[in-house]
Amino acid sequence: VLRTLELDRGTAITDVTPLGRLPELRRVGLNGCTGVTDVSVLETLPHLQDTDVDNSGVNYDALPQDLQEKGQTFSRNWKGFLDTKEGKDMQAQLRALQNMGRRETFFQRILRKLRGG
Repeated sequence: VLRTLELDRGTAITDVTPLGRLPELRRVGLNGCTGVTDVSVLETLPHLQDTDVDNSGVNYDALPQDLQEKGQTFSRNWKGFLDTKEGKDMQAQLRALQNMGRRETFFQRILRKLRGG
């Protein structure tokens, strides 16, 4: 019984309706499947718990409400998310962390030099 299907980076994939014939699926990975825009067939999978649609052609905000209510974990499509206020705030926080990491590396180098290394 197939329970996990990872189709990541399947750029030639455009139609996922055949997944409707796999009722035992619990996870479907569509990360990078840029040709996939419609995942409504996933509503028919009674055991589905997790679906990754990052960097696919799926518009996160247009996902059928039923899919979200069933409790599946849908990853946002990062292309659209990074343009939102939340996305820009997250990018600023990541840059701050990167800068902090550089400072730590700088301090680590100073410590190494002080220790004679």
